[in-house]
Amino acid sequence: MSSTNRGAERRTDDAYMTPAWCVRRLLEVWRPRDGIKVEPAAGTGNIVRAVGGDDWRTYDIQPVPAGAAILPGNHATVDFLQFSAHLCDTFVFSVITNPPYSLAEEFIRACRDAYPCADLVFLLRIAFLASAGRLPLWQDLGTPDLYVLPNRPSFTGSGTDSADYAWFRWTVEQRDHGDVRVLGETPKAERCR
Repeated sequence: MSSTNRGAERRTDDAYMTPAWCVRRLLEVWRPRDGIKVEPAAGTGNIVRAVGGDDWRTYDIQPVPAGAAILPGNHATVDFLQFSAHLCDTFVFSVITNPPYSLAEEFIRACRDAYPCADLVFLLRIAFLASAGRLPLWQDLGTPDLYVLPNRPSFTGSGTDSADYAWFRWTVEQRDHGDVRVLGETPKAERCR
């Protein structure tokens, strides 16, 4: 999910894994509702591992890597954007993901269509808000709550990029306003694990 890559080539399928500390900060202010949770861009399972529990359905375009925190029986190796059209699950109550940034809006819309009763919680650049092209998204889904990370995450393990990030949370109810909350700072030692 790097914004500049600082001269590096983009990773295949925008595979930028979520640092666990980003999820821990989120969980200090928001918890998934009881019931089934979905991770539609699971990667190596960092979000699943950080949130915990075994009530997950996970999807990723890549096969599950060895040592991932994903339960094989609850995982499908599929392109979620293609597969989601076959889903409509009112028993899913939380979707938590760090989607490929170039496909973020498509993931948001696919998740809302597939899981109409779920909170949608996406890790995105704060700049995702500032686009006239996304105005129809805000009109269709309402305004999300933002949980701002005061520290920039490293998605590559070799430094941060030039973007600031927040967890965007859309509730089931469509709202014309959202709350903004700055999360707690994360000590550098914790960010480097």
